[in-house]
Amino acid sequence: MDNVFITQYFDWNRPQSTKVRWANALLSKLRFKARLVPWQATGEQTSVEQRINLYHLAGEVLQWRVPGEFVEIGCHHGSTAVLLQKLISAQDSSRRLHVYDAFMASSSDEVQKNFRALDLEPPVIHAGLIQDTLPSRLPEQIAFAHLDVGWRQPFAEHRDTVASCLKDLYARMTPGAICVVADYCDPDAYQRQQFKPPSEVIASDFWNLYPAVKAACDGFFADKTEAVTMLYAGPYSHGYFQKQRLITQ
Repeated sequence: MDNVFITQYFDWNRPQSTKVRWANALLSKLRFKARLVPWQATGEQTSVEQRINLYHLAGEVLQWRVPGEFVEIGCHHGSTAVLLQKLISAQDSSRRLHVYDAFMASSSDEVQKNFRALDLEPPVIHAGLIQDTLPSRLPEQIAFAHLDVGWRQPFAEHRDTVASCLKDLYARMTPGAICVVADYCDPDAYQRQQFKPPSEVIASDFWNLYPAVKAACDGFFADKTEAVTMLYAGPYSHGYFQKQRLITQ
């Protein structure tokens, strides 16, 4: 897969300013492949750092042939789903990508349109509320999952939503499978690194916008051998865990 794909085709097709169009026309005439993209048009739904994380972690399960399908819970316009499908198409086209969303801020037709625009096979779309689609419509085996849900919910509801999704995903994840959890933040990790975000805003206020995610993860993994590791993801923090392989005597 061309690494350039990681930095393009997300936050879909925002209108370009006249200056940017002129500059890109000039670059084209000069036979440069690079194009200008206004900074406002990148990073609202996904950041380059987040996509790099997904690229490497999803690529790992494909490289090691971890059994199972790919799942994204909370796909919105499909701006991360297209990256996952690009990887699947390049490395193992026998896999299927399943996406789940209530589509209150977008539509399933929009997701399919965005996939067609990039000449990618559309995902299996499961439209509806999570409590109606999980776990009954999850694949029997999951190799990779991206969990991004509940960001407008109150704390307790958000925590319970994430915890419920983790329970359903974990039960279907095969040994070695990986799950990326959006908006996971561990403020203590920033304090240990003595990291100062821009404008001297403390890390717990700046990145930890959704503390319910860590609360859900802490509760779910309290009695398990796995744990969530924090990932830097641009303006937010994310996390991931890998399901451990069973060791038998």
